Amino acid sequence: MKLLPSAFRAIKVIAAAGLLSSCGSSDLNEAERITLDQQEVPVETGKDITVIYTDSARLQAEVMANTMNRYKKENEAYLEMPDGVIAYFYNDKEERSSTLTANHGVRYTGKGKTVVRDSVVVVNRKGDTLRTERMVWNERKNFIRSEKEVTVKTSEEIINARGFRSNPSFTEYEFYDIQGTVAVEE
Repeated sequence: MKLLPSAFRAIKVIAAAGLLSSCGSSDLNEAERITLDQQEVPVETGKDITVIYTDSARLQAEVMANTMNRYKKENEAYLEMPDGVIAYFYNDKEERSSTLTANHGVRYTGKGKTVVRDSVVVVNRKGDTLRTERMVWNERKNFIRSEKEVTVKTSEEIINARGFRSNPSFTEYEFYDIQGTVAVEE
C-alpha cells in the first residue's frame, strides 16, 4: 500500500516534465506575459468620475476623469486616469483658484501624491498659464511641482524654465532653472 502513493507521485512528476518539455520557449514567454498582464487588471473601473478632496471639511480640490481605474498591489494602491484628468483647486474661501488639465494621471493613495503627464496645463484666476509634460501634486504638503521644462505665460512675460514649485492655486510660484524670459507686448 505504501508503494501506491509513491507511484502516483512519480507519474505526476513524469507527466509534468513531459508537458513542460513540449512547450516551446515562445509558449512560455507568452504564458509569462499573460500572467503579468493579469496582475495589472484594475480592481475597479469607473466612468465619468468626480472625486472631491477636503481638509477639515474645507473644499481643496475636485478631480474629474473620463475613466478611473483602481489598482491594488502588494504594497501600494493607486488610481489611474488614462483618458485625461481635470482638477479644480480651491482657495481658503472655497473659490476656484486654478484649473489643471492633463491627458494622463496617477494618484498614489498611500503617498498622497498625484502625478499627471502628457500636455499638462495649469491656469490660475489671473489667466497665468503653465505648460509642462509632467507634474506632481503633493496633497499632504499642499504644493505642485515639476522638474521638467515649463513655460509660464503671464500678462507681462513668458518664462521658460527647467523645474518649478507652486501652491495648487498657482499664485505663488518659483522656478529652479530659468532658461529665459520674454516680455509680452500689448
